Amino acid sequence: SWDLRESVQKPVVVNSGHEAGVTVISPHPHREHVLATGSYDEKIRIFDKRNLYRPVCDYGTGGGVWRLRWNSKGPDEQLLAACMRAGFQIVALSKEGSKLELQAKYDDHRTPGVTTLAYGCDWGRCDPSIIGSCSFYDKQLHLWSVAAGNQSSS
Repeated sequence: SWDLRESVQKPVVVNSGHEAGVTVISPHPHREHVLATGSYDEKIRIFDKRNLYRPVCDYGTGGGVWRLRWNSKGPDEQLLAACMRAGFQIVALSKEGSKLELQAKYDDHRTPGVTTLAYGCDWGRCDPSIIGSCSFYDKQLHLWSVAAGNQSSS
């Protein structure tokens, strides 16, 4: 991270704790000090911005994390993740911010004979229970819904 009051030639903090390339950084839209990262090492990490040296918690997704999106219109603890070969997952950050738990998973991006990669995802702007997801090799966009922690495709 950089402190804009200082020279941008040298970062203030460098975290080398990820085990593979970092693909996404996502600040929480409402919790000022919460920051999520995703990596090819198949983990989502939650950091407190006041101490970026060590994550507050992490969660193994089973696939490289390519995209992360906080739910800014629904429950603010929900984090949507595109997890490459492990599909799309919704995890919830505990109120105290120390634990991530799986709430729902969607992995219906399947085409016979085609390898799929969960690549992009976002919450619906008008209705956050509707989620859009896209995959890489099969070139598909899916809209699906999640209600009370259960997933269903539409």
